[in-house]
Amino acid sequence: MEYREYLKTDDWDNKRKATYRKAKYHCQACKAEGEQLHAHHIKYRDLFHVSVQKELMCLCKECHFLLHEIIKSGDFPTWKEYYGTKYKATKKKYRKLIKKTLLSLKTEAA
Repeated sequence: MEYREYLKTDDWDNKRKATYRKAKYHCQACKAEGEQLHAHHIKYRDLFHVSVQKELMCLCKECHFLLHEIIKSGDFPTWKEYYGTKYKATKKKYRKLIKKTLLSLKTEAA
């Protein structure tokens, strides 16, 4: 099954909704409430067997788009790049880096 097909399955829908519930329906970066939410993959290795707790992060549409833009531009490391360069890198630390970076970029833009 291709990734785009998987995104239409009940399994993905359940994981996506669980991610939103875990974040109490707030963006985990900027804390926005009432915005369109997205479930962001921390790493893209085994996309079909992700753990909601460890692999997914709830972001508002704006933060999710911004994160992908800064990753594509090379201004922010992917999980693989971060993990390969940091001693004792953890997904928790990477999440904190995502939150800090996105909040800073949105504050500068305001």
